[in-house]
Amino acid sequence: MNDYDELKQIYGPVISSYTTAQAGADGFLIDISNMNLYFRGLPINIVTRAVWETFREYTTYEPATDDNNVARFLKTALQEKLKEPQYIRGSGDLFILPGNLWLRPNELRGWTLMSPEDN
Repeated sequence: MNDYDELKQIYGPVISSYTTAQAGADGFLIDISNMNLYFRGLPINIVTRAVWETFREYTTYEPATDDNNVARFLKTALQEKLKEPQYIRGSGDLFILPGNLWLRPNELRGWTLMSPEDN
């Protein structure tokens, strides 16, 4: 029995689900797969809107309204932060990066960069 079947047996069928595609269409998630950032062999391919906007606020590139500049700043910052990940035991692959950023596996065979509040 896999984890899904076990949970279904305990809690019953899923009533509602919210996919990565739906969250992307709603603007809650942003595809950053074109940045070519990898962690543990998988791409960091999704970032939450809240984290993106935080990086926009602190970008050192002008103008901060240009998404390409935000992406460049995010990539530069993440390359440094990825050098110091902290694994949280028993969390099911939750890694914390400096600045209280979380990396969690996603359904697109990659990682989602998020803040704890986005969970």
